[in-house]
Amino acid sequence: EKLQITPTFEQYVTDSFGVLSPDKPQKVVDALKSLTNYHFEEITEDTSAPELFSAFRLAIEARNVLIVCERLINEAYRGFCLSGMKFPIIYINTYKQSHRIRNFTIIHELVHLLVGRPGVVDPFNTRSGIERVCNSITAQFLLPAKEFKAFAIELRRKSPKDWVDSVSANLPFSKFFVALRMQEVFEEKRFVNEWLSTLPRKIHLVETEGDFNSYDLTDQDLISIDEFEVSEDKDGLEGELFSPRQTAASYQVNRLGGAVIGLVESALSAQLISKYDVYDQLKVKTTVIDNAAKSARQKRSRVRKLR
Repeated sequence: EKLQITPTFEQYVTDSFGVLSPDKPQKVVDALKSLTNYHFEEITEDTSAPELFSAFRLAIEARNVLIVCERLINEAYRGFCLSGMKFPIIYINTYKQSHRIRNFTIIHELVHLLVGRPGVVDPFNTRSGIERVCNSITAQFLLPAKEFKAFAIELRRKSPKDWVDSVSANLPFSKFFVALRMQEVFEEKRFVNEWLSTLPRKIHLVETEGDFNSYDLTDQDLISIDEFEVSEDKDGLEGELFSPRQTAASYQVNRLGGAVIGLVESALSAQLISKYDVYDQLKVKTTVIDNAAKSARQKRSRVRKLR
């Protein structure tokens, strides 16, 4: 209570947009636009994947959502969220997940928070009903059909591989996501499989009966696609390992984000927690938190603001 953090995320959503639900996807898309200030036309203008992720993270954290990024080698999921609390949490597993992929994951998790429906997510998981809805809303928001179709037409190439390469090279998103969206907006049923057949591992997705936008994916398929994405896209992987070039403070900023660090700093200042609590819960010394708070403020001032 001493921290006086108002309004909460739930209050902000209710006051600004009313009740959001999965059965009104356009209303959720509009809420995403308002919250992030994101416009497709802007990110086609030389916006890097790490820049967009930082902008998303800053905008979401500003609404009192805590975003934590950890490298979990033994976990298959890409992210999850915890809602219904004063400080909702978005947790992103950065293992083999470049910023191009994370840009999808962070918005997908935000959709879960907006509609108040939990879920453990992988962008390629279409078995769960709520996951499919959140995937669809995320795709409509990041790559709106009309604008994206016009953009892709301008970059059309003869082969699926060359076309996906051309379009994705000009966007801060993964090739697989771009290929899926191209299949949807151009209504070319076999496009993704034709594209995947050109990749080194010859991965094929088995379409589920009755819905060509759903796929039956095995874990091995997901691992193979992830390895392809990361090998093709090296950007945004800094901070995954404790590099000698990084200070402990900058590492913690990448890991915990400005919101968590600011909250811990305020709680310490108000004597609501002790330095032992911080180390016990976060495995971080208070001296590192002090430096990380300064680093987070400096980074916040450098983050590109979406218009």
